[in-house]
Amino acid sequence: MSEDKPMPIWISGEGDGGAASESEVEAPLLTGSVDAQQVRDSAALGIESYTPPPKERSKSVEFALGLFAAPIVIWVVAIIVGETLGMLIGIHPEELSLWSAGLGFVGATVAGFTTGHHSFSWGLLASIIVIPMLIFALLFGFCMLLVMSGEGFY
Repeated sequence: MSEDKPMPIWISGEGDGGAASESEVEAPLLTGSVDAQQVRDSAALGIESYTPPPKERSKSVEFALGLFAAPIVIWVVAIIVGETLGMLIGIHPEELSLWSAGLGFVGATVAGFTTGHHSFSWGLLASIIVIPMLIFALLFGFCMLLVMSGEGFY
């Protein structure tokens, strides 16, 4: 054999039955039990520690979070930021709260789309339409109740 080629190795399991005999193969013979080993320790694979990826939330849960929870959190943070910075800077806190809420909605929507949470972003965009429509419908229903009661608005 030449020195630049690796030397072939012939592996034979116990009781191969029908495998080539030693005399037919021109390679060293390795014998023994050849079985797949089940490795339970990740260190044997050269990995420090393996943690399975976290389960993803369903798309409907993400949509509901974007529709209901995120607007509440954004408005609360916007009011806190507006009041705090308004007192420090001297600007009207209401104006600053509206600006920070707008930035919060845009930022959360962009972050949701860019990180792959599309359902969350669509829920957040829907909340901009759904919540004002709900408030308008409740106000309209209240006005209709007042008018139909016969007493009117007086």
